[in-house]
Amino acid sequence: MAKKSADPPIELREFRSVEEVDTAIAKLERRVHELSALDIGAAVVNGSGADDVARSNIRATILEIFGPNSPEFREHQYIDIWAGPMYMNMSQGAIG
Repeated sequence: MAKKSADPPIELREFRSVEEVDTAIAKLERRVHELSALDIGAAVVNGSGADDVARSNIRATILEIFGPNSPEFREHQYIDIWAGPMYMNMSQGAIG
């Protein structure tokens, strides 16, 4: 039986200056704006990939600000963006 490797210890991000905090807030606000402007239904139906880009940008921003072993990144590293009902075995046409 294979051993499961232990997760690295959680590392809390320590902001050392007001400028670091302001920079982090500005980055997160860009992601909020990007997500607010995203039409998820249209992105899925049209296959534009805009939802994938937004998801990737959110994940990368959280990683950059808080680090790979932070509770924030651990919680959101598998983030998914969704709108509308969800059920098992949905066809691609039912999504969006």
